[in-house]
Amino acid sequence: MKRTWVWMATAIAMVIIAGGSVGVLADRMLHREPKVKPQGRTGAIWFDCAEAPIPTGFEERSREWRERRLAELQQELDLDAGQVEALGTTMERHGALAREFWSTTRRDYCAMRDLLRDDVRELLREDQQPLFEERLERIDERDRARYNGVLPSDDPRRGKQR
Repeated sequence: MKRTWVWMATAIAMVIIAGGSVGVLADRMLHREPKVKPQGRTGAIWFDCAEAPIPTGFEERSREWRERRLAELQQELDLDAGQVEALGTTMERHGALAREFWSTTRRDYCAMRDLLRDDVRELLREDQQPLFEERLERIDERDRARYNGVLPSDDPRRGKQR
């Protein structure tokens, strides 16, 4: 009889532990934050050399961001109209400099990447060339998928996405 109580207590404890585990797992799965693609991104990663990304609605968002910052600074620093106008011009100028920096950086990256790929191609035999090209396409597609927040379910790096 004593042995029956031990088995029953063990069974009840296991049911409680299993139920709690399932409850926690269900809570994590049902209440997790959905992955939302950031707005303003293009379908291409910034270093995708196949196409130059042009963010959708970039100019409008840039203008709205600049206007909000100007209003905040005007209020916080008690800027007069001349200062607001000069600051707006300065922000536009620096925005253009930042866009040029990223454009140049992207071109430099693409040139280095293409040089590396060309050097590897020179080392390969003719029968290896198509396999290398297929590999490059898989890498580029995986990187585009990672950028867009969608990785194939069999990708071991799935947990490392943004």
